[in-house]
Amino acid sequence: MTSQDWYTKFIKRFSKSNNFNNIRPMGKTRKEWTPAITSLIHRMGEATGFYCCCKKNKGEEKEQLTIDFMWFSKKIYKQNKIERNYYFPTICIEHENYARKNTNLKNVKDSFWKSLCIRSDINILIAYFVTNEEERKLIEGLRNILANIGTQENINSVLVLLGKADEIDKTRHYDSWIWNGKSLEKRGWGHP
Repeated sequence: MTSQDWYTKFIKRFSKSNNFNNIRPMGKTRKEWTPAITSLIHRMGEATGFYCCCKKNKGEEKEQLTIDFMWFSKKIYKQNKIERNYYFPTICIEHENYARKNTNLKNVKDSFWKSLCIRSDINILIAYFVTNEEERKLIEGLRNILANIGTQENINSVLVLLGKADEIDKTRHYDSWIWNGKSLEKRGWGHP
């Protein structure tokens, strides 16, 4: 699975789901947003051949290493007959839904950095912003993190999805960026 494949599957499920009608990752409904997005990402992982470790689960598939979601290949698990959570995840996802005006963007940048510390084929950050200036500052900060880490380590595929918090329930649109090995570039991937 590539970053673009993941993005396409996510947007298809997100745009068709009724669980997000009239709720947003900010204000009075923000506490409803997290369980809805968790359920969507969990179901998506299971449907595409992965074990999904996240807060929603208990036991072996619970959240690992305080990363919101780690997807482990069922195929690798079955072939190697190893303990499920003791191999590298295929996909590592951090979902930071704390959105309000003048938010502390450090939390989002810290979550992004934390996810990059996990070796996986694809590292994904999903976050929200209120103003265009916040989005610009956040992308600038994420680019700096990638530039710093990229000089130390080869980074695999990185996908960043940013949604405008006060209208995402209606637009169902995330701006998307992908790491090309040198910089974080905005992508114009279409929506289904």
